[in-house]
Amino acid sequence: MKKLIILAIIAILTGVIFWIGIFAWRNFRGSRPAFLEPNQNITDLIPSPSESPSSQPENTLPAENATNMPLKLPDGFRISIFAKNLPGARVMALDTLGNMWLSRPNANVVTLLEIQDGKVVSQNDTLVGLNHPHGLAFDPDQPLLLFIGEEDKITKVPLYTEGEYEKIADLPAGGGHSTRTLLFGPDKRLYVSSGSSCNVCVEKDPRRAAIYSLNRDGTDFREFASGLRNSVFMTINPRTEEIWATEMGRDFLGDNLPPDEINVISEGKNNWIPKLKEIISKGIIVCAAPQTIYGRLDPFVYSPGRKLQEIGVVFLKDILPSTALVKLGWVLGHKMWRGTAVTPTKMLENISGEFNPKLGNEFLL
Repeated sequence: MKKLIILAIIAILTGVIFWIGIFAWRNFRGSRPAFLEPNQNITDLIPSPSESPSSQPENTLPAENATNMPLKLPDGFRISIFAKNLPGARVMALDTLGNMWLSRPNANVVTLLEIQDGKVVSQNDTLVGLNHPHGLAFDPDQPLLLFIGEEDKITKVPLYTEGEYEKIADLPAGGGHSTRTLLFGPDKRLYVSSGSSCNVCVEKDPRRAAIYSLNRDGTDFREFASGLRNSVFMTINPRTEEIWATEMGRDFLGDNLPPDEINVISEGKNNWIPKLKEIISKGIIVCAAPQTIYGRLDPFVYSPGRKLQEIGVVFLKDILPSTALVKLGWVLGHKMWRGTAVTPTKMLENISGEFNPKLGNEFLL
């Protein structure tokens, strides 16, 4: 009886530890950047004042804040109120006439601020009837043609004319992040960033949590970078012509966990799939284990799984990663089973009962 009690206690403790591990994996794996150093500190890419051709003179004036807001500025900078009564102001874009266009998603408008001698002389909600407009970008070849990133589409409109809105591309709508950010790159392609549909999840739509690029007429809409939860602002580094983008970390882990980021975005480099593809091309076997004992991992449910299978990742059945690692070592220990053609086949073979048969209705309660 005593042994049964001890075994029951051990089983309960094991279950609790296992549950804590699953909970931590699902809810705190995004905290990694808070404890580990990044691969590269983006501040190292910014030239120091001594390296910059526009370094500050020796007699720099002290910073001046005329806003009555708790803002800190470096010496030589002054900040003051430029325009008022613009609730929900988000993205600013200056046209070639010297006026500013301002998106206000909550009001579903883009406001025109007419500027003379550095001051706003009038402000009007000129572009109305939009769906949460956020990103604004001017056509590099037609400087008064404005592209607008709405929640569900990209629209373009000629300014200072009677021209109408023209939709050039559809975007995924709904979910947790509704802002769509636009940017014309040095290649004159239009880049659009769409945030994730949730706080933390596997996206069903590959356009979410990613940056896509397209031609100005909406054609050739293709993925540029993924794995980006919410790159809500983007800009071009004028020295390197690279895209720099903010990255808003997941919520509900505190004010500073995980930390937000500014990332240098290069095509494919922010996506771990090309790196896996490179590894597999060198003959390294990559397997995916579902971390289950009774259950199957279906790679066709979500687009990332389909992409992984396309590049050659071997999807195992109901097996724990530790068991899969031992099996892979055992398989590779046999010379006749080594190779990109043979090894995956042996990994999928039920050699010693490591895979359970598919469960039927008898498992259902």
